[in-house]
Amino acid sequence: MKGVKHPLLSVIVPIYNVEDYLNECIESIIKQTYKDLEIILVDDGSTDKSGIICDEYVKKDGRICVIHKTNKGLLEARLTGVEKAKGKYITFVDSDDWIVENMYEDLLRTLETSNAEIVICGIYRYWNESEIAYDIPCLDERVYKRRDIERKIIPFMLWNICKGRKELDPSLCSKIFARNIIKDYLQKAQQLDIYFGEDTSVIYPMMLEVKSIVVVKKCYYYHRQRRKGEIASYITDKMYFENLYKLFIYLKQIFEGSNYSDVLLKQLDYFYMRLVQVRRDCYTQIYKIDEYLFPYNAIPADADIVLYGAGKVGRTYKEQNDKYHFCNIVLWVDKRADEWNKLIYLPKEIDQYSYDYILVAVNIPELAKEIIDELILMGVKAEKIIWTGINIYNFFNILPAGGENEVD
Repeated sequence: MKGVKHPLLSVIVPIYNVEDYLNECIESIIKQTYKDLEIILVDDGSTDKSGIICDEYVKKDGRICVIHKTNKGLLEARLTGVEKAKGKYITFVDSDDWIVENMYEDLLRTLETSNAEIVICGIYRYWNESEIAYDIPCLDERVYKRRDIERKIIPFMLWNICKGRKELDPSLCSKIFARNIIKDYLQKAQQLDIYFGEDTSVIYPMMLEVKSIVVVKKCYYYHRQRRKGEIASYITDKMYFENLYKLFIYLKQIFEGSNYSDVLLKQLDYFYMRLVQVRRDCYTQIYKIDEYLFPYNAIPADADIVLYGAGKVGRTYKEQNDKYHFCNIVLWVDKRADEWNKLIYLPKEIDQYSYDYILVAVNIPELAKEIIDELILMGVKAEKIIWTGINIYNFFNILPAGGENEVD
């Protein structure tokens, strides 16, 4: 690349239809006090003037190159940049954000001095000039070697149950990585084909293997927020739960195969349910309704189940499972089967079927207990009966309120 033969730091900027913010983003990188940069702009199929803006900057600064590609999402755009990168270290900037001018100078000095593989800093959450929040890392400012990561970070990174928060922000943009550790995790996560939680799918698996990190409790990165009261589109999207489930299963499979499965799987349940609460809060705000979520994390995929209940909860479960095919509903029962259609049977038919679990789909605890007691009297083993306390949001009331930065 003209002007830079062996850039120390490769800065990758995935870009999609951000013409209003792109100049501010690129200018903040160009003006860094640390000059030994390789700036890779990945135009992910923009349909506005973003691609033209990128081409103009290539003419202005020899450290900049642009890759124009068809739109395939954030993870693939980042991976495309990483495959092009030549730097010893790699970092990312989202194209509607910007950075403090001495960010890379300060963080690279810390990284080189500590001999760590990753440096982590804080984030400014920016709404407007009068509304800026400081999101400083929860972790202490220090170097964490492998044993420290196992003791101080992994047990709390997704969710600290006592404090009701995640201890490690997953944002890739508030970190600089040694080149050799980032590519593999991006490649694996890219196969997920999700449109939110991209950073989450990379950072938390990475923590299971990284040898050392260093934390700086200072903010350098400006993350542009939506207007107050505006809800992120991914939260209200009809595919939200499908994408959330993909992310949950991806992390679950990785954690189950690790040496830290006990602490991580419990955290993952809280993390998952927290994101369900985010969706619930948005729907309550917009539509003033309750929504019942099929208990994906309580039942193994492809299990044969009996669905008990044909009321609002049961019908909602049935609709979700019909759409996403997580389990096989071998029988649907309800005491009032005569009032429903021919697909619903009386509970006495359960004995005639082979199944793995019976899912009790009711909201009221007293009714659930009554059903469970009756099933046990019928000879059903207690371990085959699942009731998650739905409306499951009763459980979420122990968790604090949050917002769009719950997942990156």
